[in-house]
Amino acid sequence: MSETGLLTMHEVLGLTTFSRPAFYRLITAGQFPQPLKLGQFKIAFRQDEIRDTRARATRPRRLLAVAAQADQITEKNRDLLKSGGWTILEITK
Repeated sequence: MSETGLLTMHEVLGLTTFSRPAFYRLITAGQFPQPLKLGQFKIAFRQDEIRDTRARATRPRRLLAVAAQADQITEKNRDLLKSGGWTILEITK
């Protein structure tokens, strides 16, 4: 990683499996931090933001299987579960 705390686009792409266009789509969608504009044709990313984003993306996902009574989970509870990293799998008969 960089001593300046900044990473170039090339360095960030080397840490991921994304193509440049896919990476820009993730930035636009808010799933990756916005770059810092260093000049007319030069951007960089904060190293700590990239590290944090990668850590969130690679953490193990938790799975909650709800059988038959999935309709009894309120929307508020669904949002709380999802914000806690849970994936809700609704199993019906």
